[in-house]
Amino acid sequence: LGGLVGDSPPRALPGPGEPQTAVQVEDLDGSVEVLLSPEALRRHGDLLRPGTPILCCGEVQQVNPPRMSLVEAHPLAETPRRLAVRVSLHIPAASLSDELLGKVNKVLLEHPGETPVTPCLEFASGAKVLLQADASHRVLADETLYHALEHLLGEGAVYIESRQPPCAEGTP
Repeated sequence: LGGLVGDSPPRALPGPGEPQTAVQVEDLDGSVEVLLSPEALRRHGDLLRPGTPILCCGEVQQVNPPRMSLVEAHPLAETPRRLAVRVSLHIPAASLSDELLGKVNKVLLEHPGETPVTPCLEFASGAKVLLQADASHRVLADETLYHALEHLLGEGAVYIESRQPPCAEGTP
């Protein structure tokens, strides 16, 4: 779940068992109540300031309205670095030129990071050839890189593969 922490401060929930804290996380479709155990609150409480963009991972409880038991949380701005495992560039072989490769190389070098890049030449016959880029072509696979490469290579030419499942710690 990605969204903004709501304006209301975290609140303690009454009830038997382990004490829980709740916070609202709002996205474009509405808001979800996110439940935090004392351990989750200790580890991730600093991200729960109102208006903070966060990525929440956990177990969704199918109640009405749905709630999530938080396992881990991260600043939303770190999502590209945390989730991207590969950037694939699908380049029509017929459009390949030294000029295009130079422009692509420049964009890649302007976005240094940890995500490997895999160029793929696509031929009119339908054949595809995957190339191995050297280690200097590791990038931060964010929206800026995506749009810059798509501007050069065309719509649908850039694919960002994400880690599955997206949460490092999984669900409880």
